[in-house]
Amino acid sequence: MDLEKYSEKLEKWADKELSKIEGSIRLFYRKLVNTALSELGKIYADYEEDGVLTYASLIKYDRLKKFIDSLTEHVDTMSVATRETINNHLAESYVYSYSWMGWAIESEARKNLQYGTLKAEQIKSAIDNPVKGLTLSQTLERNRRDIIYKIQQEVTQSLVRGSTYKEMATTLKDTFDGDYKKAIRVTRTETHRVREQGTLDSTKRANSKGVIMMKKWRNMKDRRVRKTSKANHVKMDHVKIPVDDLFDLGNGEQGTAPGNTGYAHHDINCRCILVYEIDSIKGQTNEELAQQTFESFREAMNG
Repeated sequence: MDLEKYSEKLEKWADKELSKIEGSIRLFYRKLVNTALSELGKIYADYEEDGVLTYASLIKYDRLKKFIDSLTEHVDTMSVATRETINNHLAESYVYSYSWMGWAIESEARKNLQYGTLKAEQIKSAIDNPVKGLTLSQTLERNRRDIIYKIQQEVTQSLVRGSTYKEMATTLKDTFDGDYKKAIRVTRTETHRVREQGTLDSTKRANSKGVIMMKKWRNMKDRRVRKTSKANHVKMDHVKIPVDDLFDLGNGEQGTAPGNTGYAHHDINCRCILVYEIDSIKGQTNEELAQQTFESFREAMNG
């Protein structure tokens, strides 16, 4: 019994939600850039001499330190907002994906699997699952420290070079843009990972309750599918195994699902998905479950 249509619909929902979150993050960075450039403009207006802002003039009275401290404060504010937005999005993605697949299995198998309210610890564990040995919080914190260090370096070097306002503004915008791209990459990678984790956890529960499940790796069938000596997702397409087993990724590496292998060369920016099949059903079934809606399933699950 093939559940591929459910995975495809879930992917469309996830793409829409991801687009909203990326829009929010984009606004955070736009506000940061506008604030930083406004303060930079004031610095140039107050302290430039003959059209040049020198390092010597800014180190007087801790002007440079105060400017960098102010930029750091703005980065910290943006980082907190970004982290909270990503975390909330990932929590909702996990719960929705888990619930969606639970509903799909119950509806198709006609078997009550007694899905209940997800515990906060399970959701947190799914979000914090480390990629490249770092949890999401650690990754975001590392990125925050990196951009603060880079701002300090770029501002100081620009002053030593005698950069104009336009030149330094371009440098700062490029620095913020690089960090924005990192945030988007992290968000996309983590959203994909959490979604796949949610559906996998849901099918594992069904499997333990007598609905024997198979999982199948599917790629996006386009030129962007990775095919390197380290990670070949072209060859993974349509590989099917029992839901509790590990995929053989080659080179002695194994993984539970796309985006959840623990190897950066497999997980970062991966777009592959798992689709599921019901292999067999043990125990009593109830034909009425075929009529339940996703909304009623979620209500019962959280009741």
